[in-house]
Amino acid sequence: METIYQDSTSTLSESELVLPRYYFPLGSEKRIPLTAIQQVTEFQMTWFRGKLRIWGTTNPKYWMPLDVRRPKKSTGFIVHLGRHINPVFSPDRPEEFRTSLLSLGIAVPHRKL
Repeated sequence: METIYQDSTSTLSESELVLPRYYFPLGSEKRIPLTAIQQVTEFQMTWFRGKLRIWGTTNPKYWMPLDVRRPKKSTGFIVHLGRHINPVFSPDRPEEFRTSLLSLGIAVPHRKL
């Protein structure tokens, strides 16, 4: 399994997306097979839309893994799985992550919130 993209918030390979420090309170990782991903949406984070959320959620449709550097970031990605809860995270290098998804044939529309 070749790693295509990796940083402190995610690892993307040819077969899966891994989000470390996902589950509360133990911080275990979430492994998402690429075949389970319906869509990945990019969005601009604001102070009221994700930047202040270090871990967890205020909206039961989304869950953010632990990322203490999120307040300094401006771009987030929603991983749509067709379930009640969808992972949302903020890669360290969003442009490179987006390009990596595109290279795997996963479209990344931009969402205005």
